[in-house]
Amino acid sequence: MKGKNFLKQQSDIDKQQILEAGKNQKYYSMLEQIENAPKPKQNFWKRNLKWIAGAASVAVSAVILVCVLVFYPFASTDTLPIYLEENFEISNSTFDEMDADMKEYDFNIDKSLYDISVDKTIDKISGDTILYSIHMIHINTTIKFDFVAVCNPNYTYPHFEITDKFTNITLPQYTICYSDKKTTTGSLIKLNSKAKIQKDKEIIYITDYQEYLTDSSRSIVDVIQETFI
Repeated sequence: MKGKNFLKQQSDIDKQQILEAGKNQKYYSMLEQIENAPKPKQNFWKRNLKWIAGAASVAVSAVILVCVLVFYPFASTDTLPIYLEENFEISNSTFDEMDADMKEYDFNIDKSLYDISVDKTIDKISGDTILYSIHMIHINTTIKFDFVAVCNPNYTYPHFEITDKFTNITLPQYTICYSDKKTTTGSLIKLNSKAKIQKDKEIIYITDYQEYLTDSSRSIVDVIQETFI
């Protein structure tokens, strides 16, 4: 009886040990599965928050840059104004006003010896002065002198044609591109000339010069040096 009880008792102990071992093995197996299980995915917005914020910042910067370039173009000192002749306005002026606006030249003209008319051209849009047109006739009618004084350095006068018959010379005070034509009329020589005179950024165009000469060596270059200092 004692042997049977001992065997039964031993059997119960072995059974309990087996059950305990099974429980432990199951526990450790579950623990390993939990540790090795894939971690739950982060929320999309949390995972991409930094990237989205960076992309948004770049997009906003790009929009601002486009708006600035389109609606607020940068002013450049190299950008020249555009003048259209359809916006020009011509009015009467004076020789003294022309002289004041021409900064590079001094004019050596005896106004008492000439009948002089002066027209001033401005751009109506900007109000800028563009040029002066001067028409002079000597009181004894031996000289007719028309020239255009361009005081605006950003305007190119388009109504003066330079051909291969023009001669270029450079003097200390300015450069001259001119054309002389002389014809004999009785005992006199008639000089017909045109010239472009450039001094720094100001240009004078002699559009028509006529003079009756007794000295055949005289040319428009002599006239220019006497008139424009």
